[in-house]
Amino acid sequence: MKSESQAYARLYRENRVKDEILRSLTRAYREICCYCVEHPDAEITDDPSTNLAASCIEAFFLHRIKGRGARRIASFITGSDQSPLPTSSPDCDVNYWQFIRAYIPHRLQMQLLQRPQHQRSEIGCCRAWVRACLNEGTTSSYLASVLQDRDRISRYYYANSLILDAERGAVFLELVKSLDEAEFQLNLQSSLLNFWSSSAAPQLLLLPTESEQPPRGQADQRSFVHPGLTTLLQRHRSVSMPTATPAAATA
Repeated sequence: MKSESQAYARLYRENRVKDEILRSLTRAYREICCYCVEHPDAEITDDPSTNLAASCIEAFFLHRIKGRGARRIASFITGSDQSPLPTSSPDCDVNYWQFIRAYIPHRLQMQLLQRPQHQRSEIGCCRAWVRACLNEGTTSSYLASVLQDRDRISRYYYANSLILDAERGAVFLELVKSLDEAEFQLNLQSSLLNFWSSSAAPQLLLLPTESEQPPRGQADQRSFVHPGLTTLLQRHRSVSMPTATPAAATA
């Protein structure tokens, strides 16, 4: 009984992480919409809202990925490891480049790898790719292709990962589709992209504390979907990206 209760508690905490990623992306999207309304002629460049949106996409691909560094993250989330985490250091090298590069055209791979003055790490390629997709409005196209390839996903991710969560994955994809309507001009050349220390993704993945438990009466449930998850999509659809994008406004 105790081991079963602990398993449910771990599941609850994992789902809390997934829901926080969704909520954070929703918040970033709304803030970007407000910025477009208030500044119709301005470019959408690097700021806290766009950085949060990019970090949510990074967290989506990092959540429960298989690998040494990823296991440390999972151990912290489940409460079994309270030692300092590598994600707080630029030396943490967990990333999803080997997974995602199979979906990226060779030309774009070369562009991401070839960076003046500084050698780009695999982390840098991951983070630059996210920003390149936002700039080009192609994030949802990549994500839709990835989500259809569940056999390959299963080789790189654990079963309880966000990328293998059909319900939450569908909500995430809808949010990303709306982000693709905006016209971003994000910087791809910063040397800070080589490290996770300038991303909010590690904090999103480490949201729960080791003492957090499922709400009373939910200990016997196998799914701990956040109560607000089922309405996230409806709320998101109530706010749409302005049709006059910065590029259109200046044309």
